[in-house]
Amino acid sequence: MELINRYIAAVQRELPDNKREDIGRELHANIMDQVDALSEQKAEQGAELNEADLIELLKELGHPRHVALQFSPPKAFISGQHKALYLHTLSVALIIMFMLALIQTTGRWLDAQSTNFIALVFAVGGRFFDQALLVFTAITLIFAAISAQQPANKSGANQKKWNPRTLPAAEQKWSTISLQDSFTDLGSYVFLLVLIWYPMSPFGSLENSLFTEQALNILKVFSLFIVLGVGLSVWQLFTRLWSKPMLTLSVVVNVAFCAVFAWLALFVPVLESSSFAWSAFIDSESFQKSFRITLLIIALFPGYEAMRDSLRIRQLRSSTG
Repeated sequence: MELINRYIAAVQRELPDNKREDIGRELHANIMDQVDALSEQKAEQGAELNEADLIELLKELGHPRHVALQFSPPKAFISGQHKALYLHTLSVALIIMFMLALIQTTGRWLDAQSTNFIALVFAVGGRFFDQALLVFTAITLIFAAISAQQPANKSGANQKKWNPRTLPAAEQKWSTISLQDSFTDLGSYVFLLVLIWYPMSPFGSLENSLFTEQALNILKVFSLFIVLGVGLSVWQLFTRLWSKPMLTLSVVVNVAFCAVFAWLALFVPVLESSSFAWSAFIDSESFQKSFRITLLIIALFPGYEAMRDSLRIRQLRSSTG
């Protein structure tokens, strides 16, 4: 049985210290069961178990390193249950970073009235990669830390706290909130906040603001509803099921978005023409008009979502009433 002991020892050397003894005993028992079965088979054939048979048996089990991986697979840096969320978070964050880099660099490029488009591409790429590296590192480390934590009491009392009565009606297929939708909304809200407040921060300059002073004053007040939208998205990430309070908050946020976008499009000059050299590429009034039409079209989306969520509130009331 020397070969078996050597094989088990080789497997144990590939295992973490705290698992070697337990897995070694389990593996030894498994191998001995197979040895006994093979010995009986050989006895029925009038032969005895020899070293060649043991070698063949151990080969069928596999290389010690492969067997060790089966007993103790390596832990992923980002766990499987968090990987989809990690990738979506990373993609949204990188898109926001790219948009910021594009806005900042294009503004300076237009101010300089440069015609070197290749220089613009390299400038945008350089600024984006500088910011993207920091964002990638931060998000990856955060998700790695989350993955490293052992879930507390997977099958214990925490799993028994939920109540089947809180489950939505079977016909309400919209009741489950998509993680992708929540993160997309969250990324959009954060992007708007950065777009509004970055020029007023110590890192920016009001001279580079996209918006007129009148529009900026409205957007500062409107930031309260954007923050509410951020809170709503975070709430959705933790809850994952629509409720009447959540739908009510969604209606409030979407009505605010619809109203502000429509007001800006109809009554307020939004873009600061002096911020960029629009005249070098397009007539300023034509651009402003096109932007107003675009803003009106955008206002239709939160308006639709506000009406949709109002109907969902009625459905929830009728199903629970």
